[in-house]
Amino acid sequence: LILSISNFESKLKLSLSLFLSLELVGFDHFAFRQRKRNMVVRLRLSRLGCKNRPFFRVMAADSRSPRDGKHLEVLGYFNPLPGQDGGKRMGLKFDRIKYWLSVGAQPSDPVQRLLFRSGLLPPPPMVAMGRKGGARETRPVDPMTGRYLDAEKEPVSDNQPKEEDNPEEKSP
Repeated sequence: LILSISNFESKLKLSLSLFLSLELVGFDHFAFRQRKRNMVVRLRLSRLGCKNRPFFRVMAADSRSPRDGKHLEVLGYFNPLPGQDGGKRMGLKFDRIKYWLSVGAQPSDPVQRLLFRSGLLPPPPMVAMGRKGGARETRPVDPMTGRYLDAEKEPVSDNQPKEEDNPEEKSP
């Protein structure tokens, strides 16, 4: 009993001395304990389903948590396999997704494509990749098909003369 009391006193003295030394440096222990840690929230997919039968839930989760780990809220589901009618099935809680986007949650690229298909967000930026080590293409890419968009050519009006029909170059 005497040893345990002296051991407790030594630990108490050590913790008190550590606390006072940190206070001298300017460290505020109580503010550190009460401080809320900033969390980067991502809207992302969590995989469920059997092998070769994927099924996804759209979730709001901390960016540091694993893919199928702890989440803050379930925002919908996405089934990439066609059903009886041949279409992909998707269900989203639009009001909650708008809330999470308004407080600064960042959607992952697959979730941003899903939200684009549902009409909630603009398409994710697509970059046309060039050859390895080469320059990238700067032409715009269609987000629905993934193909390059052709640059619009200026229409030639009928009352402008063509270069072939220039009357000044003709000799009499």
